[in-house]
Amino acid sequence: MKIGIGTFFIILALLLFGIGKPKFSKEYEDYKSASHTISEGTVYLNGKVAPTTPNLIKDLVYGFKGEFTGFGKYNGFKPVELYEQTVPFITEDGKNISLVFAQPPHRGQFIIKHMLPEKTHNNTAIVLQGIRKNSMLNVLGEMKGDTLQVNYSYVDTPKAYKEFVEGGNSILNQVFAGLLATGLLFLFWGFLSRQKKKKHGRRIQY
Repeated sequence: MKIGIGTFFIILALLLFGIGKPKFSKEYEDYKSASHTISEGTVYLNGKVAPTTPNLIKDLVYGFKGEFTGFGKYNGFKPVELYEQTVPFITEDGKNISLVFAQPPHRGQFIIKHMLPEKTHNNTAIVLQGIRKNSMLNVLGEMKGDTLQVNYSYVDTPKAYKEFVEGGNSILNQVFAGLLATGLLFLFWGFLSRQKKKKHGRRIQY
């Protein structure tokens, strides 16, 4: 039993490391190595959505309509309809570029959410979620000309994004180490118990 539990924890740790770690570490590594100025290649910038950006639905300039599922990366909502465009962006030092998002912005304290009165056929909630004019924004991606292909975005202050990226990577490492240590402990305990049973089970020869 103990060996089985230990094996389970080790497999869980390896799955976390093999699936979760590369995804989060990629953002962390890109953030650490990115240029913080407009240049070709991997770039991190912070600033705000230009106030001249046209609204697409209500006050959102980019976002999605989502159905509540209770899980998933979009704050518990599954996107069912996207509202997207190239977004004009003003960097912290006043430069103008364009943003093309790989996925809708959905992380950060200042994501805009509008709960809609309509419901799904299962009577679950529907939300509009995204960014609006003047939304503060951290963006990380690949710069080509005056356009940033955004791989990661975070709607909050630069300090909050830094803490999110560095803290999340640290927490993931701690969880992985904890699961692995627990698994190895159970395995050691299991093998030790098995050896003791074998020792007590031997017949004494006269």
